Amino acid sequence: MDELADNNIINAVTSLESPLKIANYFVSKSINTGKELSPIKVLKLVYLSHGWYLGLTDKALIGEAVQAWKYGPVVEGVYHAFKSYGSEQITSYAIDYNSNKIKIPIPTLENDKVLIEFLDRIWEVYGDLSGLILSTITHETGSPWDIIYNKQGGKDKHGTIIPNDLIRDYYKRKAQE
Repeated sequence: MDELADNNIINAVTSLESPLKIANYFVSKSINTGKELSPIKVLKLVYLSHGWYLGLTDKALIGEAVQAWKYGPVVEGVYHAFKSYGSEQITSYAIDYNSNKIKIPIPTLENDKVLIEFLDRIWEVYGDLSGLILSTITHETGSPWDIIYNKQGGKDKHGTIIPNDLIRDYYKRKAQE
């Protein structure tokens, strides 16, 4: 996907981002554009952002592992933040809690121009697609999810981690197609 490759994103993220911060960026895009955003769609957008970022920069975008669940790659914190919506439109931002179960604000990306540009490209490429279509994309034969879930026993153990190096290598190959 040449439209995602941009030399400006190299070294854009100096520390790992909260996956909820990335998810909330897509919630904002949905609210501002009126485009559909279900929990499955936001899960896939966060995963695709992480995958493309790894593939293009050799660096992880988010600080939470991606797991191979029955219905695809999942960032568990994002799943729990939005699962109450079921298959409905997400209408509000994720909230995080500290160890004392006190709400804490999730910072925004407003000052990270390069990362915003990258996530805008993800939205441009994938934002019009449904969660179901994005799920199909992430389930492709030979994808990191397919390798871990179907070929390396992930279906036998809930929450098996999809290693970042596997995700990185897959998206590096996709970038060269």
